[in-house]
Amino acid sequence: WSINFIAIILPWVELFIGIFILFDINIKENVFIAGILFVLFDILILIAILRGLDIDCGCFGTAGVQKVGFTKIAENLLFLIFCINLFLFDKANISIIKNNQNE
Repeated sequence: WSINFIAIILPWVELFIGIFILFDINIKENVFIAGILFVLFDILILIAILRGLDIDCGCFGTAGVQKVGFTKIAENLLFLIFCINLFLFDKANISIIKNNQNE
């Protein structure tokens, strides 16, 4: 039951994190959560590779089937670098709409 629960909730969490970042709502907090998710995804992918599992990552539903592998780890590490950059440096100008709560 826990796998199904996570599979239902996680895409919504990711969607809201992305929306909050785009609209300049608590960027540092949301980027931090996204970074943690990327690290967890990489760990889980590495475990699947080491166990020899040939599974789909489930990214983008069933339409764009991607196998779990080192390219997915590299992709997640690239996104993690973006998260670290946003967390460490002031990037308030990346948002779609300027939120005045930061001033």
